[in-house]
Amino acid sequence: MRAMWMMTLAALVSVAALAQTPEPVATPDATPQLVCEEPSFDFGTQDNSQAVEHTYVLRNAGNLTLEITQVRPSCGCTVASITERSVPPGGESRVTARLSLQGRTGPQHKTMTVESNDPQHPQFVLTLQGVAAVPMDVQPPRIAVTQLTVGAQPQDAVTLTGHGTPFKITSVEATTDRLRASIETVEEGRVYKVTVMAREPLGVGQLDATVIIRTDHPQRPTIEVPVTYVVNNEVVVSPPDLVFPTPSEEPVTRTVYVSSGNNTPFQIEGVDAPDAGMSVQVEPFGPTGYKLQVANIIAAPSLNGQVIKIRTTSPNMREIALPVRVLQPPPAP
Repeated sequence: MRAMWMMTLAALVSVAALAQTPEPVATPDATPQLVCEEPSFDFGTQDNSQAVEHTYVLRNAGNLTLEITQVRPSCGCTVASITERSVPPGGESRVTARLSLQGRTGPQHKTMTVESNDPQHPQFVLTLQGVAAVPMDVQPPRIAVTQLTVGAQPQDAVTLTGHGTPFKITSVEATTDRLRASIETVEEGRVYKVTVMAREPLGVGQLDATVIIRTDHPQRPTIEVPVTYVVNNEVVVSPPDLVFPTPSEEPVTRTVYVSSGNNTPFQIEGVDAPDAGMSVQVEPFGPTGYKLQVANIIAAPSLNGQVIKIRTTSPNMREIALPVRVLQPPPAP
């Protein structure tokens, strides 16, 4: 009986000793080890009005508990959450990253740094990458042609390319009847071309309008494309007139610049002055311009209202009149 009692007591002591055994301590052969089978995730091409989300699985392949101290995103637009911060050997933790693509376009590359007690990888980097695309790309976003010649009838195209959601153009119109527009299907449901054309040849001046394109796309139901066409004078004279504040009998010299308004080369064939005593010297100025030195000008009252005639080879401006004005002083009080 006494022997049986002694055996029972020994068993109880052994169990108590086992219960008080401390956890293993780190040794050269006992360490946590953070492992992630897919540390990099490519979300492809996504609509930039959306957000992308991905969950990374982190595993402890070591033989000590893995302690994750923090997950640090590379920027505030990436939100990361973690399920477990203490991961036993063989256990798992999940890190979920969410990236808002709002307002972003083009390639995106974001990282999250997992900091832990893994001696080999104390800072383990997770990567989230892909391309943020606008729901619909409109190229060019505006039409602006500012070097047109008189009589030009410009024609320009705008291409609409959808990313993701199929769409079609339901209508197109211009805010002026001086323009017309047509629609061409390049790729059904994804790519369309809108051609804008002036209905009639344009004269000197500026045409400003807007082409309004309506679609059934949920994010881009209405697209406005500003249109600007500028037709310049074929030849521009600066200053546009010769002004003398008071009559004078002293001869003076003035400089006049004559240049192309649309970068089209031309020549000056001659200059006719209203007074035989005037002399005009013509010199090239820049790639498509000339400098006129008008000398021996007598600003007599009789010169007021006269013009200097500049003859050119420009088709629509063969002769340009440069007015001369001689102002009379106000009467004495």
